[in-house]
Amino acid sequence: MYFTYVSSDRLPNVEKLLGIVSDSDRVERTPAGKGDAKLVQGRGSVDVISRSPRHVVVSFVASENSKMRMAQLYSPLWKGVLLDQPSYVLHPKTSEDGLIEIPLLPGRHELDLVFDLGWPERWGVMLTVASLVIVAGGMAFERYSDHRTRQKT
Repeated sequence: MYFTYVSSDRLPNVEKLLGIVSDSDRVERTPAGKGDAKLVQGRGSVDVISRSPRHVVVSFVASENSKMRMAQLYSPLWKGVLLDQPSYVLHPKTSEDGLIEIPLLPGRHELDLVFDLGWPERWGVMLTVASLVIVAGGMAFERYSDHRTRQKT
């Protein structure tokens, strides 16, 4: 887990954006919508097309170099790729509120923002798969050994 620092004077604004009630464990469900992303620098428009926990697609039109802020907590594991220029990777930064800010290129583009697994999760998946292979191999070996023992007697 990557922790994001939000200064105490900005905390009420972030709580409001995320639907958190102060001094409570209760979190209100925040519907996805047009307010999820907005331009904070430059001219143009942004629109969230689809959103899931690890994947956000944003369509944008910018008349100049611009900057977009998303109602999503920043983590260095977020990576952005322009769908029409897959080799061009956009690196999100953190805003003063601890939210994602992304520099945008001029023109009409679709941005695919993906939450990368990171090495700890990749290692966990590899260890799980290796464990399953070892257990399945052990079970097959035991079954084969048991079958050969029965044939001898």
